[in-house]
Amino acid sequence: MKKTIISKKLRRYLKRVGDNIRYARLREKMTQEQLAKKIGVSQYHVSRIEWGDQCLKIYLLFKISKVLNIMPGEILDVVTPARFYGFDGRKWKEKKNG
Repeated sequence: MKKTIISKKLRRYLKRVGDNIRYARLREKMTQEQLAKKIGVSQYHVSRIEWGDQCLKIYLLFKISKVLNIMPGEILDVVTPARFYGFDGRKWKEKKNG
């Protein structure tokens, strides 16, 4: 297997993405093996993604998000402009001055 050199910054980001997937999977009371079967990869592949050892391919991002009932942006830990400006998905929050 070809070993790819990953920067520390990318490695931290991939770990955060993996943590988001793990959290969503556990919330759905699903094992790595069950998730792997539903998205068509091995349990080892899911484990490597969750540990941040494997880059997440875009088609897997969408498969995972569908199976785990989570938005792809939540997996990628993206801050949307609406959330940045105080919208939490239900109502606008008051911005505090200071």
